Amino acid sequence: MGKWGLFFLSIGCLMIIFAADAKSGTYDFLSLVTAGFLIVLSIVMIRKEKQHKLSKDQVE
Repeated sequence: MGKWGLFFLSIGCLMIIFAADAKSGTYDFLSLVTAGFLIVLSIVMIRKEKQHKLSKDQVE
């Protein structure tokens, strides 16, 4: 799960970079929304995995 979170985080960051149009100075709004969604999703996945590992270590 943590690996998938990092994967989605990197894809989201790449989408932010490629959403910009340097010639006109505009951004593709749909790509920015999708990138934001992927970044939020990855943060949730990483935090959930981290909490799961912490609770697993406390039980043992």
